[in-house]
Amino acid sequence: MEKKILAFIMEEGLVRPGDRLVLGVSGGPDSMALLHIMAALRGELDIDIAAAYVDHGLRSEAREEQDYVKATCCRLEVDFMSRRIDARQIAACEQKTLEEAGRDERYRFFREIARQRGAGLIATAHHR
Repeated sequence: MEKKILAFIMEEGLVRPGDRLVLGVSGGPDSMALLHIMAALRGELDIDIAAAYVDHGLRSEAREEQDYVKATCCRLEVDFMSRRIDARQIAACEQKTLEEAGRDERYRFFREIARQRGAGLIATAHHR
């Protein structure tokens, strides 16, 4: 699978040597696959990666999930950043749906991390 993904990345010119990426990692299977694959390919692609996790303040299991992502990043030697938000409050204050508020705050955090790290790319994994 890594070879297929590497070939696709190269064919499409998705990254260049020296690029810095922020990976949006939720702890779900898609984003964890993204994390593992990009960690495995970073040397061959000559890229730097960091993982960003957002706890939306909606699920009690989010803390365990965050700890799992953090431990995985530690094991893979990937920098890890996280933030906790109150998506319900943000949605109410900004008159957005819960989904919109969560997505907007999540991407705001990803862009903030990208600016701090000098990263030009943000990668997320979605199953839909």
